[in-house]
Amino acid sequence: MSLPILLALMAGTLWGLNMVASGWGVDSSGVSSDIGAFASISVAAIVAASTAVIAGVPTTGADFGSLWRFALIGAIAPGASQGMFFAAIKSIGPARTGLFVGTAPMLSVILAILFIGEPWRIAILMGTLLTVAGGIIISLEGGTSNPRGFVRGGSLLALATAFTFGLRDVAARQLTVDIKVEVWWASTAILTSAAITIAVIALARGATLVSDTRRAMPHLLVSGTLVGFALPTLIWALSEGDVGVVAPLANAAQIFSVVAAASWLHGSRERSPRLLIALGLVLAGGTIIGMTN
Repeated sequence: MSLPILLALMAGTLWGLNMVASGWGVDSSGVSSDIGAFASISVAAIVAASTAVIAGVPTTGADFGSLWRFALIGAIAPGASQGMFFAAIKSIGPARTGLFVGTAPMLSVILAILFIGEPWRIAILMGTLLTVAGGIIISLEGGTSNPRGFVRGGSLLALATAFTFGLRDVAARQLTVDIKVEVWWASTAILTSAAITIAVIALARGATLVSDTRRAMPHLLVSGTLVGFALPTLIWALSEGDVGVVAPLANAAQIFSVVAAASWLHGSRERSPRLLIALGLVLAGGTIIGMTN
């Protein structure tokens, strides 16, 4: 197994577990999605920075001229997107959010083709159609007789999150090729910027940041720790392999882990027949896309 594939599978598994941990943390603490996101990402930034320091990761190239580009990525995802991600989990559950966010590889591949010159193949179209079909099935989870199933708030939030993740993957791939910064420091810049962005959004919405974060922090430590390792692993994978390989494989591992964990925690509510059918379609689409590279 090649290094990019191994790293992609590891990153996807960590992201999937984070989805379930995030849902539990927000529900247990009773805080808003913005506060939950801030607590989780703040912990993740500390984890990434601490790991870099403890492991003695070289700081070569980690100057402001390089790191601000990664900080810009962080402001978009997981910065602005993280509040949407937590809100989607609260609205439609971690497994369904995971499947919507699972369309991110489709968006990543399309953006990579359009903007960084990765090749287009017919199998990519097939994988894309399967992935979208899985998303439509989940959109109709409330019942096919209700056309508003397509525009349920949680579904739209999860899809918007997927788009920002697609942007993150393509930008991270391009930057790691052009800029030689160790992935742990690049990830620290991304996560720190994301935490600041989320804090600004939370304050603008009238949150009492300090007291709410103090209440949320014990419940979001697991989520933050998972993100603190998941993002550097994903950035590392993108620095070693094409978006078209890394994104679908990370997605497959993410979906398996989130559905398995959510099923264990929440029982039959997170493993309905419709959900499992959609799972199969999204996994098949991601696998086909990955096999083309």
